[in-house]
Amino acid sequence: MSISKRSDPNLPRFGRLLPKALRDCEAAEIAKRRSVVGVAADAGQVGVALSGGGIRSATFCLGVFQALARQGLIRKIDYLSTVSGGGYFGGFLGRMFSRSKSVDAVECDLARDDSDVVNWLRENGRFKKILTHLGLYPVRSKSPPRMPPKEFRLDCSYSQILAAAYLHANPE
Repeated sequence: MSISKRSDPNLPRFGRLLPKALRDCEAAEIAKRRSVVGVAADAGQVGVALSGGGIRSATFCLGVFQALARQGLIRKIDYLSTVSGGGYFGGFLGRMFSRSKSVDAVECDLARDDSDVVNWLRENGRFKKILTHLGLYPVRSKSPPRMPPKEFRLDCSYSQILAAAYLHANPE
């Protein structure tokens, strides 16, 4: 089967790999989001990739997105791709949108260095602290904490743990 014969040759190669119904649905969702946030429908598509590198990458991503928020540019992002440390921040950003439902609120919170959400992320962005907050990491006053048994496995990502800890601390 030749994909290029059945698809629009003007689309980028990855676009030709998607079924037309999926491309149309995705385009409709992007157009709907753009109309809500005031981005021109005919503006070029914008994608951001957040790379890996652990907590250093997540910290870097926070700084980049704070700068984008101060310029009102987060609303122009159509696609976000994350891996590893970039996923820590990507999950956090996604949760900000699902809680506030407003790009204005997300940009405002990220743009301010003293916002509750940015302060919370800075204070709780350490893996052991989050596990302790969720009751998954024991705290002892006199002896060092015991490590969980080898069979202990978390069946979720770091960003899910981060989101759960934030929700636990801010139950709105």
